[in-house]
Amino acid sequence: MIIQGGRWKAKGGGVAVRARSNRGFPLPPSPLRPAVTLIELMITMAIISILAAALLGASNAAFESARHARTKSIITKIDGLLMERYQSYTTRRVNVQYVGGPYSGRDQASARLLAIRSLMKLEMPDRWSDILGPSSSFGATVQSTPPGSAVAPVTKSYPLPLQSGGFGMFSTDYPAITSTYLRRYNSLNSSDLDAVVQNQGAECLFMVIMYATGEGEARTLFSEQDIADTDGDGAPEFIDGWGQPISWLRWPTGYAERSTVMTSLNNSMFSLPTQDAEAKAHRADVDHDPFDPFRRDRVVSSPQNYLQDENPAFRLVPLIYSSGADGESGINSKTDDYIASLDPYEPGSGTFVGTPDGDVFIDNITNHDGDD
Repeated sequence: MIIQGGRWKAKGGGVAVRARSNRGFPLPPSPLRPAVTLIELMITMAIISILAAALLGASNAAFESARHARTKSIITKIDGLLMERYQSYTTRRVNVQYVGGPYSGRDQASARLLAIRSLMKLEMPDRWSDILGPSSSFGATVQSTPPGSAVAPVTKSYPLPLQSGGFGMFSTDYPAITSTYLRRYNSLNSSDLDAVVQNQGAECLFMVIMYATGEGEARTLFSEQDIADTDGDGAPEFIDGWGQPISWLRWPTGYAERSTVMTSLNNSMFSLPTQDAEAKAHRADVDHDPFDPFRRDRVVSSPQNYLQDENPAFRLVPLIYSSGADGESGINSKTDDYIASLDPYEPGSGTFVGTPDGDVFIDNITNHDGDD
């Protein structure tokens, strides 16, 4: 037998037998590996997951930051328009009609203060009850006056606390702009009265901005994405970056402790209503209600009417707020059957309007937050 080309070959043309020549001549090691190990694959997947999570987290943070910035921008625009109107009441002339009399100069000063507050309620409502009711009432509930049934009175008449004791009466005209608001209220297409009051603060805010500010040009300051009718009742609202209504409170007395703009005093002075008499008097003196130049709404230890209150008539600044990412404001807005009186410093049911509840309000975005 002879060997040819790695095969055994029999002499005489016999059957050739394949030789296992590969064992005798091994292939050189290849620089290419045929596959990765399971451990290497798991490590690679873990790295990819970490990078993806980091990228997702960064994206979410960027989106949240953009929503926050957009919301703050909208609130800033609303605040500029609203405060121009609000501050105009410091010099606003009011038509006060006295019923019975004569009245002293101090009584007339009292009547003017109440008339200004009445006018602010009617022209800058933060709830539907502000514009409802007959002439001789502070307002009426949505339950008693559902949409479609409200009628505009000619005047609004209220009791007038007299300096000499007892009460007289005074009346103010029902503003034309309030009749416009009333038509909007009567056009609401929701039969669910609980739903009507749910977003009333946001709906009234939109209405006030569009009809009472910016000399009729306020609409041009907002884009389509800033406005929606989130509850489908026919009354639009401004919406924040999360698509939730932006609401407001005209007299947010209970928010004083949390505000950075409502006072020049140390916040430790503002533990309403538990602060001592000296703190109350000091607060009312240095930061008094600018709509009360004659100091008629003064601090007394035994209040007898809504121009004499245990709580100081300090300066109030309207609160415009978004509920933030969680969609919960945590702010007491008294949205049910509450009718605001002409004394924003009287807690009524025991809790001031605007009082924060727990820590839910912390992520809110407001016009009281400063420049954050």
